[in-house]
Amino acid sequence: MAPYYNEFYDLGLSGADLKMFLIIFVAVFATIMLLYFLPQYIMLSISYNCIGKRSGVKAPWLAWIPFGDCWIIGSISDDVRLWNKSVLSYRRIVLTALMAGSMIFSLVQSWPSFQMIWALRDAEYMDPNELAAEMEYYLTWIASYETGIGGLLSLAASIASIVATVLYYMCLYDLFASCRPQQKAMFLVLGILIDVTVPFFIFACRNHDEGM
Repeated sequence: MAPYYNEFYDLGLSGADLKMFLIIFVAVFATIMLLYFLPQYIMLSISYNCIGKRSGVKAPWLAWIPFGDCWIIGSISDDVRLWNKSVLSYRRIVLTALMAGSMIFSLVQSWPSFQMIWALRDAEYMDPNELAAEMEYYLTWIASYETGIGGLLSLAASIASIVATVLYYMCLYDLFASCRPQQKAMFLVLGILIDVTVPFFIFACRNHDEGM
């Protein structure tokens, strides 16, 4: 039996117990994520849609599509820099590509975990040794991302994520400057320090265009 599961079976727990634990865990996790992300998604989509319309961004409805908000905030940042006679940097393209690429690679890395969870659906009908071997296979698959080519790809994805985050905050600063220039520095600093405040700041900017 795989070493990771010796202690589990020593406790006298069965595959059915594992399956029930998994169902409860996934349900609680999904509920927490829904309660946390859904209000933010709605608030940001409304805000970016309004700001996009006021700024003249083409297709402001992209705010309701995943990564469409990156396109809108990047477009506003480009416009702000154009108004300030800076070089047009096509941040809408770079930011959207980096954010989408980082997310896609994160999903690829998470695929073994999804497969492992899916395999547990039949845990109550599986022999303990068979289940342990199955889990050991997926754990080995997950660990393989930390070495070799997988490790290099993970490092590249981490670097891309860092660059995307920095670029995002630079674009966010331009957005605040275009809407409420007097509060742009305060909004940015607080947004970096307390990330959960960002949707509220952007929502507060949706009907302002003092910096345009």
